[in-house]
Amino acid sequence: MASTPLDLETETRLPCVHCGSQFSSQKQLTTHKSEYHCKTCMVQVIDSKGTKLSLTVHRINGYLECPKCTERFDTRTDIRRHVSETCCSSESEEPDDFEDNNLPIVVPKEFPLPTIPVRSPIPQKRSVEELTATACKKSGSTAHDKKTTVLLMDHLEMVPVTFQSRSGEKVALIHLTELSDIPADEQFTVSVDPSLILRFQEADTVRNSMPVPVAGLEYVMSLSPYKSKIRRRKFIEMEQKFSELLNTDWVVRPQLRFVCPKIPAGSILLNTRNGEAVIVNCIEGYGRKKMIDAHHEPFLIKKGVATMTSLPPSEETRYRNVWPLTMNSADGEKMVVGTKSFNGLVTSSLRLDKVDSPSLGGTTLSFMLNDSTDSQATKIFLDEESVHEALEIANDSNAWCVSKEDALEQLRQVRSKFDSASTYFLCRASGSITNEHNMMPYTVFTLANSDSLQKGSGYGAAVLFNTIGENVIRHGSEATLTKKNVESSLKLCGTEGKIVEILNNIKKLFEDGETIEILNNTAQR
Repeated sequence: MASTPLDLETETRLPCVHCGSQFSSQKQLTTHKSEYHCKTCMVQVIDSKGTKLSLTVHRINGYLECPKCTERFDTRTDIRRHVSETCCSSESEEPDDFEDNNLPIVVPKEFPLPTIPVRSPIPQKRSVEELTATACKKSGSTAHDKKTTVLLMDHLEMVPVTFQSRSGEKVALIHLTELSDIPADEQFTVSVDPSLILRFQEADTVRNSMPVPVAGLEYVMSLSPYKSKIRRRKFIEMEQKFSELLNTDWVVRPQLRFVCPKIPAGSILLNTRNGEAVIVNCIEGYGRKKMIDAHHEPFLIKKGVATMTSLPPSEETRYRNVWPLTMNSADGEKMVVGTKSFNGLVTSSLRLDKVDSPSLGGTTLSFMLNDSTDSQATKIFLDEESVHEALEIANDSNAWCVSKEDALEQLRQVRSKFDSASTYFLCRASGSITNEHNMMPYTVFTLANSDSLQKGSGYGAAVLFNTIGENVIRHGSEATLTKKNVESSLKLCGTEGKIVEILNNIKKLFEDGETIEILNNTAQR
């Protein structure tokens, strides 16, 4: 029996999950959601001078509220008409060189920022030879006597250790095998010739002994195979004023979504229990709450047990509410720095205390914080240049990215929710040493730029995601995907396979149209 027009109309009805309204096409449903159910949207108008302006508005209690006069409206069209016909379009809240960022902006009245302390002159370090001579009361002796004393102590494997006493700094000698009994804190400073350490570590009689304790960052840097590179940088230890900034709510200061990953970018994590140190080359910031970031770290109860999170523990930590840790995941071990407002996922790092391959991607196996004791023992030394740049961003209420260079590389490595505006937050930061696009880990948005991927279905999909990322960065909530974009990507793929099937399903979303919206289009998830 042939279907009547009424039957066909009934079969193609698509319901809105928010209000129950039904529509005959995906395009109509998407337009309806954009008008009536968008939580955050961009309003673009032309002012009296002919200048294109953009205004970010939020839906509050079911209504879109004008950020200028707080008048409320049902649809995006209504508030666009209001803005264009009133003085609310007199100025834009967006930066001139980036009209459509789709990011909620709150202009702070006052935002006191921490200052970086003026670095006091570093006292000239005395050599191992000078310290050995001091310990043996040979400071005033001839050069020949000093050299003889140093050679003798070296032969006996005695090393100088400085420590603070009531009368000032003192120097003593201790056998190399006894170093493991010295506490690894600032009270003692161990000065050892690196070549002597290597001989000590290779000796059969001490292979099973405890590792040599670490007195501080300077000691690790002196032995690092990358010391010539690292010593050019200036580092400052994490302190309360920076931890307070890392814990400030993103709702209060939206620009902090870019500040939080920038502060630890390029930092050094030093586990004082075992002397292992790693430099954070790249880190991605994720908002702590679902309404802020669709890719937030979930908090779930499974079989009556809470899942592991990176939230700082209730007990006192080395740095207030800043908690470095290793987290177990389905993909492997992740290195994370957690605060109350965000968690930072380290996606590129390198061990500094030994020669090792860099860790790239979401897992880090070369530097493990196995328990809370390791986390408590880990010191964080911030790259001074990164901190300066982060404070500049924090002072800019219109900030829309970590850096205006390599914007696409600041998108995080995500796998889903491509219809969500927060997927396109530019909150991925790199340290100064690796701040070049060819040194940053690839994401789904940048893989098309890889010289090792030049053909096949994977390349076709990568080109499409590259286009999607670029369009959202440039056009914000008005970003669209064209049927031509999808067809071009299909031409780069083979004739069959999972990727081809997915791209063909995306192509079906266009129906009779040539474009579809990227954001708030749940069919693209």
